[in-house]
Parts: sequence; structure tokens; C-alpha cells
Amino acid sequence: MFFMTAKTDKVRTEKIGGKVLKQAMLLIGLVSMIMFLSGNWGVWADKPGNLNDPETVIRMKVKANPEIDLETLETQMAADEEAVERVATQTEAGVYPVEIDFTGEWEIQEEDKAYQATLDAKGNGPYNWQEGRIQTEKVVDRLWSGTWHQKGNDREGGFEVLLSEDGKTAEGAWWYLRVGTHKNIPPRLEGGTYTIKRLSPQPHAVVAP
Repeated sequence: MFFMTAKTDKVRTEKIGGKVLKQAMLLIGLVSMIMFLSGNWGVWADKPGNLNDPETVIRMKVKANPEIDLETLETQMAADEEAVERVATQTEAGVYPVEIDFTGEWEIQEEDKAYQATLDAKGNGPYNWQEGRIQTEKVVDRLWSGTWHQKGNDREGGFEVLLSEDGKTAEGAWWYLRVGTHKNIPPRLEGGTYTIKRLSPQPHAVVAP
């Protein structure tokens, strides 16, 4: 009886500890957000980061939408965390996530310009800036990632964006992997933000076989 109780308490402690850790990580990110609202945005926004770090995700969201308030930010962060946990649960249960059909026209907005991409069902296709092309690598739940290539100015890199629940918009980051002869640029080190919006009617989503 003692050993069973001890084991149960250990599992309960690990679960509580994991929850507290997640809350602490979110709190760190929100503190950084408050620093921005206090006037320290410039240095904080441009600091390199990893998308696995909540502070980086918050910085990315705020940079894409400077008018966002703390309540909205908290809601979005909670939704992102739920999406990640849902994918993990589905994977363990052997349930496949919904496959998104990207067929159609999309607008890609960066900080200083906007252009249009024509994508196929798998999320691959050209865009009308510097003879560019997007190549989708994977979509896990709503997390869309891949690479981009621009023949016009001889550059290429990667991107990762989070699709909205309805699949019509996405926000995230892009980065360089190569600029001309300058190769092997570390991912996520140099880049900017993406705001992507579907322009053409949305095909119906289907469950992957």
C-alpha cells in the first residue's frame, strides 16, 4: 500500500511540476512584453530567439501586431499551447491531424512589402517577388513550416507560421539560410515576420489517410 501511494504521489508531483514550469515560462514571456510596453521594445524585438521559447513566440506575435493588448496575447498563447498538446495527444493515440489544402492565391506580408503566392494543394508554388518560390515541408496541426527560394536576388531560407483556426491566415517568422555566396547562416538568426492571408476561396479540409 505504501509503495502504491508513493508512486501515485510521484506521478501527481511530476504533473503539477510540469504545469508550474509552463506557467513560469509564460510568465517570463509576459514580463518581457511588459518591458516592451515600458519603452524597451527596440532591443527586445530584434533579439534572436528560438520558436520553442515562449518569449520568442510572444516577441514574434507583438512585432507582427504592435497594437496587441496583454489580454489578447495571453489568449493567443494559451491557444498555441493547447494546439501543441493536442498534436502530442493525437500522435500518442494514432490519430492523424487534419490535412490542409493550400490550393489558391495567398498574400504574403513582410514588414516593408507584400506580394502574392500561387500554391498547390501541398503548399508549394511561386510568388511574384524576386522570382521566389515556397516549398512546404510539413504542417503539424496548425504549425506550417518550410523553405523559400528567390532566384532573382540569389537568396533562400526557412519559415514557420501558425495558421488560424479557420486556415485563412497565418502569422510567424522567416529567416535566411543563404545570401549569395554566404552559406550556412544559422536558422532563425536573421530574418523577419510573415503575415500570410488566403485570397482565393478555401477548399474543404480532409483527414489524412
